[in-house]
Amino acid sequence: MRKDMTYLELNALRCDMRRATDAILGAAQAGLSRLPEMETKDDASVEYLSDLFCAILEACAFEDLANQRLSNLERALHGLPPSAATGDGSLMNGPAPHGRGLDQAAADALFLESPSAALASD
Repeated sequence: MRKDMTYLELNALRCDMRRATDAILGAAQAGLSRLPEMETKDDASVEYLSDLFCAILEACAFEDLANQRLSNLERALHGLPPSAATGDGSLMNGPAPHGRGLDQAAADALFLESPSAALASD
C-alpha cells in the first residue's frame, strides 16, 4: 500500500472511531440523564444502570488512546521517533505498551502531588 493511501486509511479510521465514540457517548449520556426520571421501587436497578452508563463513558477513553497510537504510527511512517513531546517527555509519550510505563499507584500520585515528585518515586 502506498504511503499516501496509508495516511488516508488512518484518517478514515480516526473519523470512524470519532463517529462511533460520539454515538456511544451520546447514548450513555442520554441514558444517564433519564435515570432521575425513572419511577421505581427498585433503587438497586437504577444504581446498576447508572454504574453501567458510567462504565460505558469511561470505556470511551479508548478513542483518545487509539488516536495517540495512530499518531505514533504516522510518525513511524514518516521515519520520525514515536513522540516529539515537549515539556516533561515522560508524561507526553502517549499510552505505554501493556506492562510498561507508569503503574496505577504512580498515575494516582500525579493527582496528589507534583509530577516531578511522583516520577521521582519510580
